[in-house]
Amino acid sequence: MSITNTINSIAIGLALGCSAAFAWSACPQCGVVQGVNITETKGDSSGVTGAVAGGLLGGVLGNQVGKGGTRDLATVAGAVGGAYLGNRVEKKMDVKTVYEMSVKMEDGSIRKVVSEKAPVFRAGDNVKLVNDQWQPN
Repeated sequence: MSITNTINSIAIGLALGCSAAFAWSACPQCGVVQGVNITETKGDSSGVTGAVAGGLLGGVLGNQVGKGGTRDLATVAGAVGGAYLGNRVEKKMDVKTVYEMSVKMEDGSIRKVVSEKAPVFRAGDNVKLVNDQWQPN
């Protein structure tokens, strides 16, 4: 191989290498999913509605037990227990699951996407942002 052919081969290799590097950084909307974190958030519920409903139901059920003083005690115990359980049930029903997907963009920045829908992508997936929607890349 002559020196001219060697220089030409090096020049072509550099040109291809530069174009490959340019093509890699030419997609500012492309990235790789780093991971998905799943968290639960508490809603705005105070639990009062559940406590009132549970207390009423517990009091009615407690009133069906025993006679005289025993019935009064069962009514109070049913109301208190029902209020406690109603409060807990309402607060538990108001929990929301939130998914946070981290995407490392080609420019090195990290984008976080928060949604109540489970993402279809997993860590390591190549993605592209098109019209505010993540798509496979």
